[in-house]
Amino acid sequence: MLYYTGSGSVILDSNDFKGNTTYDYDDLWDRYIPNSEQEYSYGLYFSNSELSIESSENTFTRFLYNDIGGALYLDKVTFTDDKSEFTQNMALQGGAMACVQCSASLSQSTFLKNYSKRGAAILVQNYATLETEECDFK
Repeated sequence: MLYYTGSGSVILDSNDFKGNTTYDYDDLWDRYIPNSEQEYSYGLYFSNSELSIESSENTFTRFLYNDIGGALYLDKVTFTDDKSEFTQNMALQGGAMACVQCSASLSQSTFLKNYSKRGAAILVQNYATLETEECDFK
């Protein structure tokens, strides 16, 4: 959907990001994740140590990826989020979000029915930092 490796800043405010809404969610894990030939719908990819992302009141729904980061993949960026909602996203690792060597701060964000083998809501790895405040994980 969005692939960004530039520097500077990105502001995401009150957007509705939707992945694949046609798949059968009941047997999704067994049928789609192991199948490398399936059509995948990953979300937003950001990578640059000189990039700052501000996210507020966005929705990220039904993204599916057979690798890392279903709705969001954050690599070496600074990311802040306030009041966004991540629902029914799935990836092999980091169902809703992957934070790789990034600095992420989340406030009042909601994570609902996200799936992964490692980090159903969020995968944090490789010296990344994550702060959460009043977030809801279900």
